[in-house]
Amino acid sequence: ADGRPLAEAAELLSDTLVTDVLEGTSSTLRLQDLGAHARYGSVASVVALRLSSVLCVPMRLGPRVLGAIYLGHHEPRRGFSDAQARDLRVLASMALPLLAQLRRP
Repeated sequence: ADGRPLAEAAELLSDTLVTDVLEGTSSTLRLQDLGAHARYGSVASVVALRLSSVLCVPMRLGPRVLGAIYLGHHEPRRGFSDAQARDLRVLASMALPLLAQLRRP
């Protein structure tokens, strides 16, 4: 995005995937060959973004989910590894204290 804020950042992710993680339908969501997936393959945002793989990790503080970190690949055969999923969960847990502070009045 050449250093400028994205005007339509929400258009760069799949609401369905993120919602499933935020609502607890899925914990860490790591999918390869997304187009062939029974639930997500025909989702409009997945098709429009031409997503081939996705990694989405919830940011939990106790029982509450404060947000999620979402990564997607457009290139076929460029999925996310177990190590990358683990690293993203670590990053999410490190960011939680800062987010919790920002939420305080």
